[in-house]
Amino acid sequence: MSDALRCVLCDPTGQIERECADPDMTQASVALTYALAIRDEAIVPVDWKRANEAIRARWPKGLERVKRMAWRRFGTSNGAPQ
Repeated sequence: MSDALRCVLCDPTGQIERECADPDMTQASVALTYALAIRDEAIVPVDWKRANEAIRARWPKGLERVKRMAWRRFGTSNGAPQ
């Protein structure tokens, strides 16, 4: 058994929506949350349609950039779930 502590977002979809509604949040900040949501999707389901819509509402041309930044955290340039 590992002694490592792992924290997960309890509401990743809602967190992404809240961050997109906050004018002080940047694409980079949302991308970090998006990356955490990708990482923990098997533990906490994510409504990718809602999350992506929130990002598009805030940054109409920013979704692909947010996805790229999120996936870079995993060392890949793959697209995030649709």
